[in-house]
Amino acid sequence: MSSAICYFSGSGNSKVIAHDLKKLLKYDHLYSIGEVEANSEILEGTKVLGLVYPVYYSGPPAAVVAFLLGRLSELELDLDYLFVLHTHGGLPFYGPAFTDLLLSEAGYVASYNGSLKMVDTYTPLFKIPNLERQTKIHSKLTSRLKEIASEIGEQEFRLPYRLPFNRVALKFWRIGLADRGTKDLNFSVTPECDGCAVCEAVCPVNNIEMEEARPLFLHHCEQCLACYHHCPQRAIRFKKRPLRGYSWYTPPASFLPKG
Repeated sequence: MSSAICYFSGSGNSKVIAHDLKKLLKYDHLYSIGEVEANSEILEGTKVLGLVYPVYYSGPPAAVVAFLLGRLSELELDLDYLFVLHTHGGLPFYGPAFTDLLLSEAGYVASYNGSLKMVDTYTPLFKIPNLERQTKIHSKLTSRLKEIASEIGEQEFRLPYRLPFNRVALKFWRIGLADRGTKDLNFSVTPECDGCAVCEAVCPVNNIEMEEARPLFLHHCEQCLACYHHCPQRAIRFKKRPLRGYSWYTPPASFLPKG
């Protein structure tokens, strides 16, 4: 029985969680959603599937919506168990409920639809907490992640967290997806940019190309801020200074204890 986890990640939280879950659950495969979009055959024959991704703008990332309704729907996988885990900084808001409705459109039902609170990395609104505060948040993740892995390993059933008027909210929320791509116009690149192309490499939606050793934004941005957080020179900034000033985040290699 083939098992796999697919993830979408910007700053890196969801990627690390996906890696840790694969280790705890002893699943066969781990793929980014981009990898599956490029070669959907890698999921053929999968019987147990996990999806891990963050909540953006109160719902799933636009790339995840496209994946659910496009590639995943087309695959028509005959799954024995499907779980979804949403990472979020504040509240999960409509993320789990929207996922539930979108999966239904795609022809799937998630047996387990949960969420996990992380360090909030959306710096236009929030300041990254200091390392001491991050450590406290991460220490709580260790036990919670093990609990979640145990529940998923036992193939438990969990309904999504819901807010009122889910279907109406989803209808209006989807309208805003089309406008998200041009939010990269809010970025600026300082002279400190040395053309290393890390931003191009880490962008999960291929929204950056290097032109004359400078990043060129292609206007299908997710606002995941991968380019911002991963830039070694801190050269990617915002045209409007963040509400609480500039701060950056690097997740640990794992939220699990060593050994």
